[in-house]
Amino acid sequence: QAGFFSVLPRAAGWWSHPGHMSMFIYLLHPLLITNPYVMRAVFERLSALSGREVNVWSPADDGAVVSAVLPASLAVCALLSTPPVRRLLWPLTQPPLRWMLRRGAVPASRRGPAARGEGGSS
Repeated sequence: QAGFFSVLPRAAGWWSHPGHMSMFIYLLHPLLITNPYVMRAVFERLSALSGREVNVWSPADDGAVVSAVLPASLAVCALLSTPPVRRLLWPLTQPPLRWMLRRGAVPASRRGPAARGEGGSS
């Protein structure tokens, strides 16, 4: 454990904010990638750029189209780490503990035997 902490930077730098937002990006990017409307728009745009139909089974292999993937990925990361997106979707990434720990949140049938008063030693 000490070895891991020894490589952590002590001072904040340009990488601090993206690193702090990486959990939002990690948890929210599947909402975009697996969204059928987004996938359709992306494939239509890639088809227009490459001059042929591009889909999952026929990927784009043109150099100009492939080189557009990195800037597009960085733009998605930047979008997902913006304050409006964080404010809108914070319950999905950082739910308050009181939501999960409030009484009655778990039905009695789902609790363990000890919580229901069954079993145990007398």
